[in-house]
Amino acid sequence: MNPGEPHGQQLHPAALLTVRQVAALLGVHRNTIHRLVSSGELRAVRVGRLPRFRSQDIDDYLNRR
Repeated sequence: MNPGEPHGQQLHPAALLTVRQVAALLGVHRNTIHRLVSSGELRAVRVGRLPRFRSQDIDDYLNRR
């Protein structure tokens, strides 16, 4: 089970990921994710004031690296 993931449930492929989930996937600190979003390197969708991430945007970021 991933941190921040509901107990006993798996994420739907189209689900939006949180900063915490993306940081865990990439093995970096949450602040790094915020910096990547601020610099435009990682695309985020805003839900209210909170950034959320599509799995495709994470894949695109990793492919560009």
